[in-house]
Order: sequence, then structure tokens, then C-alpha cells
Amino acid sequence: MAYLGLSLIESINEVLESVGEPPWGQANHPSHTSVADTTSIARRAEDFIRRETIRSQALGWPENTIVNLKLEAANNDTVPVQGALAGTTTGATDLTYDILALKGSGPDAHRNYGIRGFLLWDADNGTTAFTDGTLVYLTVAKTVADAGDTEANFWPANFENCSPQLKDLIIANAKVIFQRRIMGAMTNDAALQHEWMTADMRTPRNSPVDPPMNLQPTLAPQSSVRPAGYSQRSPQQGPAWPMQKR
Repeated sequence: MAYLGLSLIESINEVLESVGEPPWGQANHPSHTSVADTTSIARRAEDFIRRETIRSQALGWPENTIVNLKLEAANNDTVPVQGALAGTTTGATDLTYDILALKGSGPDAHRNYGIRGFLLWDADNGTTAFTDGTLVYLTVAKTVADAGDTEANFWPANFENCSPQLKDLIIANAKVIFQRRIMGAMTNDAALQHEWMTADMRTPRNSPVDPPMNLQPTLAPQSSVRPAGYSQRSPQQGPAWPMQKR
């Protein structure tokens, strides 16, 4: 099977290497073996990757961001944003996925929206209730995999279908946290954080005309970092030492 960047098993092995553990030696990943693996170090590594996948996707990236998504309040006058009914509308777009983060956009850019109890929350009015037929416009960060899929299909597809750069960032995040939980070695932590910084700066961000979420890397590029007191002005010309009075 062809993979976009690293496969899940390759990613698990990379996380295991961060704590000096041998690679996973089976064709299926730990959660999909014939006898369910729930306790091995490899299964723990997979669980860390799975959690970091959701956390990273919630920030919003080019492969999981939808700008100016139009939804309509039609299901009990609410707008579902998570689970199998997420994005279900009448007279608008019919989508099924889990929305992990959202904000108002277009005509609703000034609105203060959030997620509460699997529904769109209108913080301006303190309610999940909308007038039937109300249209809302959102920029959303969603899961990469279809939330309507079975559990077996949703994972590892939610990781496998990410871009190679986002996979590298997810793995870098997982390695830092995994090493802290398993070994807690400070020297290893510094090295893994450096790998994470590199992956973070290499991962493409959103940059459309209507800016959605997560536009800048966490760390500024090295070219923009200047030490305290740095000045681009040329030094003053003249003698190196003050002239002494005679």
C-alpha cells in the first residue's frame, strides 16, 4: 500500500527509537492486530500519536481547513459540529466530519462562535438555539478522515491522509511527550525539542486572502531573531579611544 510520507508503523518506530526501544515487528499496527494489543510499549506509542494527531489538526492546516463554510440550522434549530451529523444542513452543503475548531467568517466574521456539547455555540447570545433556517458562515478545522467512517477506517486514515510535513510535526510532538513520560531525560528532551522546532518551521501554514487559523509557526525564523540591543545602524566613525586632554 502506498503512503503519503511516513506510514503509521514507521511513525510508531520513530517514536519508539526516541526512548531506545526496538521497532514494532508486525505488519499491522498494534491497535489492529488479530489479538488486541492494549499494553505494549508500541501500543502506547500509537496512542500518543493518535492523541497528538487530533491536537495538531485542531490548530487548522491547509489539508483540514475549510474557509467560509455555510451551514444552516435545521436539526432541532441547532447546528451540529461534531459526530455523524456534523455539518448536516438543508439547502446548503451536506458534510460529515468532526469539526475540531471554528470561528465566524464572511458575514459572521464579527460573531463569537464556539463548540459546546457537539453543537455550535453562539457566545454573543449565550445559546445553541438558532432560528430555523438561519445560515451561519464559519472557517473550520476538521478531522482529515471522515467521521462517518467506522472506527477501523477512521484510524489510521486520520493520520495516514495528512501531508508528509504535518505527519513529521505530529511525530515530533509525540516524541517529545513520549520521552518525557517514559524516560524523563532532560538532555534527550532538549534534542527532541530542537527536532520539533525544525518540523514546526517546515510545516506549511494557511495563507488565503481571508486568513483562517494558525498562520504563523510557533517559533520565529532564525533570520528574524536578533539579540537584545541589536542595531542595524553603521557604527560611528572616529578614533577607537577618546582623545586625552593635554
